[in-house]
Amino acid sequence: MRAIRVIPWLFGLGLLVLLGTLALEAAEQCAKGGGSGYHLIVITQANDTNINSVADLKGKRVAHVSQTSNSGHQAPVYFFSKVGVVPERDYQIAFTGTHDNSILGVVTGDYDAAAVADTVLQRMVNRGLVKKTDYKVHLARVPPGRLRLRSQPGPEARRED
Repeated sequence: MRAIRVIPWLFGLGLLVLLGTLALEAAEQCAKGGGSGYHLIVITQANDTNINSVADLKGKRVAHVSQTSNSGHQAPVYFFSKVGVVPERDYQIAFTGTHDNSILGVVTGDYDAAAVADTVLQRMVNRGLVKKTDYKVHLARVPPGRLRLRSQPGPEARRED
């Protein structure tokens, strides 16, 4: 927090505007498929036949990463609510702190399911920490944080008086 307050003092408002523009351009590149990104996935144990859809999460214990995680909490709350499954009301949330903990918790049976980023799961598979035969993937969505922001309004946003 201290560093954020120092930036305008050291470099002025112009740098902040430039950094904001660059961040928006990077988000636009990701939205166009030009950058790296991730998808929200829901995983269960490979042999679990009781969960085959988001609706089946009702009454279960589902691992979320943390309240500030986009793919590990914000996106599941948004997308699951859209299909009628409201986290905390319809299932118990267990905050694990990291995507890795959520994934390992499902594999070991501590949680019925987990909402995680696909890139973290793939990295764990590549490192040999989990096997593809340990889990099933039930959902893959682009989290809402991947929406494109524009630094300049387009012609459709301009009013003519």
